[in-house]
Amino acid sequence: MQKPSLVSVLSLLMLGTSEQKSTKQISLVINKKGKIRYKSADGDEQKLRAGALIRNSGSLQLNKDATVLLYSDGRFLIVDEAGGHSLEELLPSGGMKKLNYDARFGQYLMAAVDLVVHADDDDGWGELSGSKGGGDGWGELSGSKGGGDGWGDGELSGSKGGGDGWGDGELSGSKGGGDGWGDGELSGSKGGGDGWGDKDGRIVPILPFGKVPVGPVIFQWSEPRISKDYVLEIFNEAGSIVHSTQVKDNWAQVNMESLPVTVGEKYAWRIDVPSHPESTSTKARIILTDEQANEIIHQKLERSDAYQLDDPVLCGLMEAVVLEEQAHFYEAYERYEMLRQFNKKNNLVKLMQAAFYVRHQLKPRAQLIFR
Repeated sequence: MQKPSLVSVLSLLMLGTSEQKSTKQISLVINKKGKIRYKSADGDEQKLRAGALIRNSGSLQLNKDATVLLYSDGRFLIVDEAGGHSLEELLPSGGMKKLNYDARFGQYLMAAVDLVVHADDDDGWGELSGSKGGGDGWGELSGSKGGGDGWGDGELSGSKGGGDGWGDGELSGSKGGGDGWGDGELSGSKGGGDGWGDKDGRIVPILPFGKVPVGPVIFQWSEPRISKDYVLEIFNEAGSIVHSTQVKDNWAQVNMESLPVTVGEKYAWRIDVPSHPESTSTKARIILTDEQANEIIHQKLERSDAYQLDDPVLCGLMEAVVLEEQAHFYEAYERYEMLRQFNKKNNLVKLMQAAFYVRHQLKPRAQLIFR
């Protein structure tokens, strides 16, 4: 039996919406509790699910003790009163929007929504991949100046000898495929077993990249069928190995605090396959940091009205976005992963995590979420 495509799975999340419908005329269901039904203006009635897109011309019917958190046109709204509710009457129109982090977070929500609204696009990712065919998932959210490798500013992207001490593109892990996989051997899906490339291709480093904390970090990479023996190597900026360990799985936990490394310095890691040297991965870059995630989150979200709603899903998603914007990609990944494990029926969490992966050229990992 053929598995449903990403496009068909995402289309199931749309309740009474049109693919070209203006986002000002729809609401996004952030989270829900209890039994709630949505009735469209045409009279169609369906059970409401977290992550659904609904037209504001419809209405909600809440059972006793049910609660729903909605996002529409830049604003958040909690509905917790039992009975029927017209969305047009509930949702505010016009008025000033506060200049806090809520607006920025809303852009990330809408980027995830584009996975659904433009579900008929060739690759199912819609406007999330930008309007120039780059397919790198940055769109308006990149804030980068051409690096295109998921690092944000120029100093971090430096994969072309940009004067940051890293030299040539070997450290970027990508040499031009447009989808984050580099050469053609990595872009296929004909035998890797995990959707990351063919059996003879090079291993792909997945996580971590960007800033990593001083503490335990789980390194992850693709798993080809050629071998079960891997060597994780971590290099300093001079190219010397500061840590090497052999494992028989496609992940390894390393306590960065126990290594001869320095906070603020740049490092790189790769996976070597002794029995198949041609499959050795490219290098992924990391920077050791002692910046505290909770302090970063507090600084960015202390004035956020949405964060003060204290909804666990909304707060977790906002924290993940803040960490991503500050290049704490690994800790953002941890937030998304924890949210998904504890909210397995919330499709918005899946969409947000998938959008995170696409922005950082990890489409196969994003597609795995919907299998």
